[in-house]
Amino acid sequence: MGAPEQTDYWNRVAGSKEFSLAVPVALVKERLDTDARILDVGCGYGRALCAIAGEGYTDLCGIDSAERMVAAARANLPSAEFKVNRGSDIPYEDARFDGVLVIGVLTCIPDDAAQARLVEEAARVLRPGGLLYVADFLLNDDERNRARYARFEDEFGTYGVFRLDEGVVVRHHAPQRIRALTAAFQEELFEEKTVRTMNGHFARGFDYIGRKRG
Repeated sequence: MGAPEQTDYWNRVAGSKEFSLAVPVALVKERLDTDARILDVGCGYGRALCAIAGEGYTDLCGIDSAERMVAAARANLPSAEFKVNRGSDIPYEDARFDGVLVIGVLTCIPDDAAQARLVEEAARVLRPGGLLYVADFLLNDDERNRARYARFEDEFGTYGVFRLDEGVVVRHHAPQRIRALTAAFQEELFEEKTVRTMNGHFARGFDYIGRKRG
C-alpha cells in the first residue's frame, strides 16, 4: 500500500498524526449486520475499527504497510486481527469479507496502476453483494491547491499529485477518477462533502459506497 519511502513516513508519524476523515459508522450499520466480516485497508492505528467495534461488530481485520501503525492498532483493539502488508495485494482469500473500508488510502497511493490493483483486490476479497466503502480527497479549486497541483504535475505526470512539506507524496482525485476505479461495483452512494486534512486544512472530499456485482 505504499512505496518504501511512503511507508517510512507513516512509521515516523505514527503516534503524532491524527487522521480526520469521518468513520462511516452510520453507513456501515445501515448496510451490514453486526456479524459481518469487515476489513479495513490502510487501517492506521485502528481508529475506524475501534469505532465500528463500539457498535457491536466483532469479526474485524485491518492491514497497513507501517509496522508502527499496526502495533498501535493492536494495542488499541486487541480483539481484531491486524497484519503488516506491503503493496496493493491483500493477504486474504477470495470472498472472505462482507465489507471493505478504504478510508484516506487512495490519497497515499499516487500511482494509477497501484490504485487500480488495490480496488481489484478489494473486489476479490469481498463476497458477491459485499460492500466497498471509500472516503478520500477530491481535487480542490482554491489558489493554494491549484498552485501545488501545477507545481508538481511535470514531476509526477498527474494533475493532483503533490509532495507535502514533510516529504510524503499524496494525491487528490477528480470524481471521474473514483468512478473509473470503482466501475466494477454497483454504486449506491457518491456524496461530496467538506472534510478536514490531517494537517488541519479544509478540503473537498467524498464518501463512496458500492456493492460487488454477482
